[in-house]
Amino acid sequence: MLQPERLIEMLDYGRQVGLTSLNLNTNGMRLNAGIADRLLDTGLSTIVIGIDGFTRQTYERYRCLGDRDRVYANVEYLLRQRARRESGPEIMVQFIEMDDNNKEFDAYRDHWLGLGATVKLRRKLSWGGRFDTAIDIADEARIPCPWAITMMHMFWDGRVPRCPGDTEGEDAAGNAWDDSLSDLWARLGPYRQHHLERKFDLLPSRCDTCTDWKTGASLKLRPDRDKARSHAGQCR
Repeated sequence: MLQPERLIEMLDYGRQVGLTSLNLNTNGMRLNAGIADRLLDTGLSTIVIGIDGFTRQTYERYRCLGDRDRVYANVEYLLRQRARRESGPEIMVQFIEMDDNNKEFDAYRDHWLGLGATVKLRRKLSWGGRFDTAIDIADEARIPCPWAITMMHMFWDGRVPRCPGDTEGEDAAGNAWDDSLSDLWARLGPYRQHHLERKFDLLPSRCDTCTDWKTGASLKLRPDRDKARSHAGQCR
C-alpha cells in the first residue's frame, strides 16, 4: 500500500544523506494527482509502474484487484505533468511477459512511448522459486544474481529482506526505521560476497530453486521527448 507521507519522508531522507539514485516501484493504483505532483518534486531518479496488459481483461487478470482505467489515467496524468517540466524522474512502465499477454505488447508500447514513458519489457520472476517460470537453466552456468548483488530492497513498513525473492521477509536483515541504510547494506555483505565468489553452496536454501538470476536483463525502449511535450501541451 502506498503511504504518501511515509514515502515522501523516506525519499527526503535519501536525498539528504546523498543517495544519487532514488527509485520507486508502484502498481499505480493510488498514484493520484496529488501524490503524483508531490513525487515529481522529491528528486526521484525513476518511477517504475507495473502495468502488464493493454486491455482491461488482460491487465486485471494479472493485477488482482487492479482497475485498468484508473491506473492508466493516473500514469497518463503523471506523464503530462512530467512533460511540462525541464527536469524530473524518468517515468517507466514495466510489461512482464506472461503466458498470454505478448499479443498486446505492440499496442502497449506505442501507447506509452507516445505519451513520453520509457517502456520496459522483461521476463517474469519466480520470486525466489515460489512460482514456476518454465525457464530452462539446466545447461547454463550459474552467475551471481544481479538482484542480490546490486540492490537493497525495502518493504512499505521499513523491513529490508535479503533479496526480492524473500517476498515475506523471512530472512530480513533489519528495519530501516531502526537501523541506518549503510548498516543494513553492510549486514548483507556476506550474502553478496557468496554470490560474487560463486560460493552458491553457502546461499540460503531458497536460492536452490530460484531462477531469478536468469531474468535480470530487460529491454528498455525510450520515447521521443519532443513528441511527449507536444502532447502535454495539447492536453492543457
